Amino acid sequence: MDDIPPTAAETSRAEQQPAALWRETLSRLQYQMTAETFDRLLRSSRLVEATGDLWRIAVRPHAVEWLTHRLSPLVTRNLRDLAGREIRLEYVA
Repeated sequence: MDDIPPTAAETSRAEQQPAALWRETLSRLQYQMTAETFDRLLRSSRLVEATGDLWRIAVRPHAVEWLTHRLSPLVTRNLRDLAGREIRLEYVA
């Protein structure tokens, strides 16, 4: 029997490309915090490396501490909900 590739509907979110998952996470986050906070800390962020369950996110230098120590639970929860698995985030300037 030939292997039949899954349809788009059968492809889970966990199989999406990391960059697409990060963009979707940002789309959610912008509605969960003030516009000023989102603009200052996350708007210009980008995924620079995704290796297994560790993703490195480039942010502005002043955002590293805020994201690491204050907003990490919110960001990782949204990403986990979209990806369907735990992903550790490391913020780099």
